[in-house]
Amino acid sequence: ALDEARRTGRPVLADFNATWCPPCAAMKHDTWTDDDVERAVSASTVPLLVDIDRDPPTASRYGIEAVPTVLLLDGNGTVIRRAGFLPASGVLRFLDGD
Repeated sequence: ALDEARRTGRPVLADFNATWCPPCAAMKHDTWTDDDVERAVSASTVPLLVDIDRDPPTASRYGIEAVPTVLLLDGNGTVIRRAGFLPASGVLRFLDGD
């Protein structure tokens, strides 16, 4: 994802989650499937899904202490913005920098 971000100039939108996390499931089914969110994410970011139980080193690298956590990362992996649970409207504001 970071290689693609460097190549395209688009930031990585990393969704840190876990299968046992109810708010993560809500985001999976309600937020990420929203048509406006899907268009905005695919047009402006490199999406990345990180299961903290399957990839603890990456979760640790970014100091993930709770899920869901959504990060916007530059091509070097530096955090631009961080948020917790986001509804669809929240993701759109997050991507706009609000």
